Amino acid sequence: ILKMPTSTQSFEDEHEAFAATRVSQYVYVPTKDSFFGTLDSHADTLEGDVKPPLVLLGNEGSGKSALMANWVSRRREHKHRDEFLFQHFVGCSTQSLPLLHTLFRLESALKNFFQLREMKVPDTEVELRWSLNRFLEAASKKHFPARIVIVIDGINRLKGEGAPEGALHWLPTELPPCVRFIVSTVEFERSSKGKKEGMPHRTFVELQRRQCPMLRIDPLGAHTRTSVISAFSSLYPDSFELTEAQQFRVMTAPSCAQPMYLRTLLQGLRLASLLTAAPIDKLLDKFLACNTAHDLIDKNLNICCQSTFSDGDDDSIQSDEGLLSDIMGKILSVVYMSRSGLTEAEIWGLIRMVSKFEPSEDQARKLMSILKDFTMVVGNMHSFSHEIYREVIYKKYINSKQSLTRWHNVLARFFDQLPPCDRKLVALPYHLEMAGSWNKVKNCLTDIDMFQLWWTPKFKSDFIKFWASLTRVTMPSTEEKETSQVAQKSKKDKKNSHKVDNSDSDIHHASNGSTSKPSFDIVEEYVKSLDEYRNIKHPSDEAVAGIILEIGDFLLEFATLGHEKDADVPALIHPKVLPEDLKSIGVPYVDIDEEGRSSLVYPEILHIYSNKYKTDDGPGTEGGKAIDDVPECTTYFFNRWMWIQFPYIALGNCDARYTHGVNQKLQVDMNDGNMRGKKLNDDGMDNGASGLRRSKSQVSGGSGEMSKSWSNKDMKLPKINFNRKAARSISRVNKDTDDELNVMNNKVQQRLMALQDSIANYREEYDFVVQMKSIVSKRLQDLKDALIDLQRTSESCSQYDGELELAIKREAEGAQKYDSVKTLHKNLIHLVTMAERHPANVPALITELQLKVDQDTFLLAEIKKRLW
Repeated sequence: ILKMPTSTQSFEDEHEAFAATRVSQYVYVPTKDSFFGTLDSHADTLEGDVKPPLVLLGNEGSGKSALMANWVSRRREHKHRDEFLFQHFVGCSTQSLPLLHTLFRLESALKNFFQLREMKVPDTEVELRWSLNRFLEAASKKHFPARIVIVIDGINRLKGEGAPEGALHWLPTELPPCVRFIVSTVEFERSSKGKKEGMPHRTFVELQRRQCPMLRIDPLGAHTRTSVISAFSSLYPDSFELTEAQQFRVMTAPSCAQPMYLRTLLQGLRLASLLTAAPIDKLLDKFLACNTAHDLIDKNLNICCQSTFSDGDDDSIQSDEGLLSDIMGKILSVVYMSRSGLTEAEIWGLIRMVSKFEPSEDQARKLMSILKDFTMVVGNMHSFSHEIYREVIYKKYINSKQSLTRWHNVLARFFDQLPPCDRKLVALPYHLEMAGSWNKVKNCLTDIDMFQLWWTPKFKSDFIKFWASLTRVTMPSTEEKETSQVAQKSKKDKKNSHKVDNSDSDIHHASNGSTSKPSFDIVEEYVKSLDEYRNIKHPSDEAVAGIILEIGDFLLEFATLGHEKDADVPALIHPKVLPEDLKSIGVPYVDIDEEGRSSLVYPEILHIYSNKYKTDDGPGTEGGKAIDDVPECTTYFFNRWMWIQFPYIALGNCDARYTHGVNQKLQVDMNDGNMRGKKLNDDGMDNGASGLRRSKSQVSGGSGEMSKSWSNKDMKLPKINFNRKAARSISRVNKDTDDELNVMNNKVQQRLMALQDSIANYREEYDFVVQMKSIVSKRLQDLKDALIDLQRTSESCSQYDGELELAIKREAEGAQKYDSVKTLHKNLIHLVTMAERHPANVPALITELQLKVDQDTFLLAEIKKRLW
């Protein structure tokens, strides 16, 4: 069972991953105990002290990167909380080599750490070089005393624009107080074959001229080698162990004095012992026969490749690798060709595409364990952790420009299969550019789906750089002209002799195609791409207008950065469209104020495009987007693009955006106290509501016809009225004539008569109530019968309720569409008027151009007569 190497840990930053391969994933023993102390004393600051950069000097593979990485790791554990510690390893990835990337990363880190919000990080190398000293001075004033330590490994490999490799024109000659630079470089140029020693490197010469202190890295001593071997064995106690005799052989080998050779030897022994059954002594014999680290890595790769596709015994280690062993070469080649590394899925996808090979589980595990021993993992993508690995892979498996081009085409074909995504934008144009497929690079930039990803803050800088390269007009030199004439002459001779070698001509054509770069017209390419996009995707007019505005934004920024100068653009010959005309149809236009400052003004309905990528915290200028600090430059591409496409933008403003703009204006008028817009809206709503009420009244009228046999009087209950009889009158009795006995009798008699009258009245009332009860019971039965009829009528009518609501909804939608079509028709008539006012074909201009062409033709003919 293979033990996976510790390098499987994934990092988010390639510099941290590069440092980890020399700190946590390997052992480090300094050749001198004073190295860390020297670096610490240089990094420590006093009040207002100024020191030149400290230079670590040593040959390639002498351990400069390991010393700097381990010192930074140790420094971070004990550094002051206000100390700014920055590390950059030149060569850890392809992006780390340009000076532009190094300075941008450094100044961005200074801005974020010291909260330099008022300062802007430039995006061009020239501006970054000039602003470096300003950033250092501003950062040094934030704290007292300031603690700024900048560590850059391999400054001899930095590549500046228009400068030789390793030039130090970017490094300030006078550093601000308390700013410390620690850099590393080689002393000599790489020696060519047949020479023992190369010339002094220009970086070393310049640092020596500036009288910078230098710390030379010496070869490993015997005691240091022994410590490294012991520490490495303790790092892998279960899978690697050397006897004392084997350790003595390694320690006494002369080549092991170089740290890179010793590291490669120990890692090769561990990996080969895991993959094969060969004894350590036999592996030592094979490895120690190699004089350089390059030969040692080559031998280790041979053993690993052979053991992966065999049974793992010693007899399988043969010189003939075979077809299957070439799979490892292809895996390492695709990792070498990648821009920023490859994931495991991408590696296997490429291998299946180029070889139709499907490895077994055991083979895949072995291959990935070998790969992880040579690579670091950044964002789950594998890339080589040492430059020496890249050199060996190129010499062993690639070794020609034709192979480079072929592999770049393979990777481009693989990434072209991906849908538009960030990974495709990072990898595809890079491989197409390296392969010299400039037309495909152009197609990658002009594809509308990919453009919408390109024109985002993450990719817009690379996007502009690609177009600057594709539009740059370069005049061929005298040597190129002579080479072209010779090639044409030889081609003509071959045609005349009818002896043409097809293979040689194809190679020659490919090499010429990879070196010569055409110049493209941005506007023409995007016109064709947008037409193709509209024919295939059929987007809405609003979507097309949005794409046109984004392309226009790109062309304007492209011009303000000064790239039109290199494109050698002509003067704009199209008739100018007045800003008033563009404003009337809702098209953005460039407005020039009295002071001569220009600003790009967006209509309110297009404010989303004016502030789409705005990153400032404060609000933007209402009604437009001002272009600050615009240099004097041409805007040929932008003006030409807007002259061609302004009808499409206006077409997108004719329907929904127009209605939205009108409603927005009415809302503003209502807030300002203008009630005219409110009245118009109310009238429209009343008309719609009256129509809705008419529909409802018609429905209710229909229901009334169904129940017209019932009246309101019939639905009322009868009133109960009962009139009681008045009490019987009784004549008075004269007290003079009657005695008391008669009086009493009369009173009793009157009492009895009153009771009899009450009884008679109650009987009559009871008879009346009984009669009314019968009448009400009959009416109740009639009402029950009516309720049943109404319920049946309701059930018969409820089946049309859904259709009624749908009809009302359709009526409202139809009215809305009708109003929209009327508005669209009116706006289209206005747009046609504007298009006729600014026609695409201008006969006077065409005639003028034809006369100019005739004059130029006549002038060229006269010049030829005088010359020849």
